[in-house]
Amino acid sequence: MSQRSELPAINGCYSVTPSLFFTIAGNTKSEKVLELLSGRIGENARCVVFESPQEIEEVFSNKVDPSAAVFLFDNYQGRKKEFIHRTSTRERDKRIIPEYAHNIPWSVQITSPNINISRCVSQIFADFSKNFLDRVQSGIFPWGLPRSQNRKNRKNLNQRNKLSFNYH
Repeated sequence: MSQRSELPAINGCYSVTPSLFFTIAGNTKSEKVLELLSGRIGENARCVVFESPQEIEEVFSNKVDPSAAVFLFDNYQGRKKEFIHRTSTRERDKRIIPEYAHNIPWSVQITSPNINISRCVSQIFADFSKNFLDRVQSGIFPWGLPRSQNRKNRKNLNQRNKLSFNYH
């Protein structure tokens, strides 16, 4: 894990690809995800386990750009999915994200104690590295379109396909 002195400086909203992945001590599954992720993200990014919410608030109060960070937290809900992407820009997600991390736009909630750590790391790496800025700056979440837009786009695509095949 990294030292706090190496954390990314304040830089502006959505102008950087996340370079800080962090959790708070006691989130055991998130800590394991960060441990494996630290070997994949390269030299320009850091994985950190903070000791307390106060330490997180201090770091993000004026030293670190919140848009350059991804917060991981354990919150088991007995769901089918092992992890869920969250964003503090959605009110329903804000109710789940711990209050001390509300200024961090990107979060990953670990929802199962039986998570496949490797699969979670691969997904986080894919969503928050390659093409991150292109997706976010064009109004798409790092992990893709919101579900309602995905359904709408699929429906439109299916409709177009039906029309194109019904030419007889």
